[in-house]
Amino acid sequence: MILLLLILFLSSFCLENQCRFQGNPPLVWEKPPQPYNLTNLACFEYYDYFDGHVCCNASQALFFKENFAEAVSFFGSCSACLKNIYFTWCNYACHPNQSDYVNSSNHVNGEPLQNPTFKICRRWAKQVYESCQFVPFVSAMWPTYVAFWLTQAASAIPVPVTLEFPPNDQDDDPNYWCPLDKIRPCQDECDCLVCPSACEGTNDISYIDNDCKVGKLSCFTFYLILGCSFIGFAFLFSIIRRIIFRNKKVGFEKKPILN
Repeated sequence: MILLLLILFLSSFCLENQCRFQGNPPLVWEKPPQPYNLTNLACFEYYDYFDGHVCCNASQALFFKENFAEAVSFFGSCSACLKNIYFTWCNYACHPNQSDYVNSSNHVNGEPLQNPTFKICRRWAKQVYESCQFVPFVSAMWPTYVAFWLTQAASAIPVPVTLEFPPNDQDDDPNYWCPLDKIRPCQDECDCLVCPSACEGTNDISYIDNDCKVGKLSCFTFYLILGCSFIGFAFLFSIIRRIIFRNKKVGFEKKPILN
């Protein structure tokens, strides 16, 4: 009888440590996941995958949805890339077994989350990076998957996250988040300009003709540079326009009122 009570006590203790944090701003919340209603909020499409119980609440999911718009504008040219990134951070915030993959330096419920660490396997990190690699500016800004992910983690809102990868010879460690069956290859959803592997096997010779040239550049390189230049010009134009508008507004406010 005593042994049975001890087993029940230990099992209930383990269940209470499925979540690591919750809320906006995030607070330590080492309790069981809850059946929150995330309808029309971030990560709602994965609610069934999470078995209807999540570690994120509605205010947290709303904040995530609003701040993910910046990633949409940057990675949106390849939906597979965007969905892979989205799925990663949804699991970080909402996974019902969050405490299996997320650690923090403090464990007092209700206190601000400090120094969170998200443990993911290298194969997931590499495959997501490969789905994003040819999105404009990605490979130039982040030449490796490690640089790509560390930058994302460091800029996480509202609390920066440290990503932890397993040693190279231990990538199957169950203590690291690694849902490889959920990866979205870019060739399934993206076009050739942002996913060269999507061109393989196509019957459209304009994509596979290696002799296609514009000057000394291949057609693919030319169109990629052209697209990046257009995006850069549009971004620069929006900044200049904003500065001009701001100066005009300030000048108008300082203009004296004549009687």
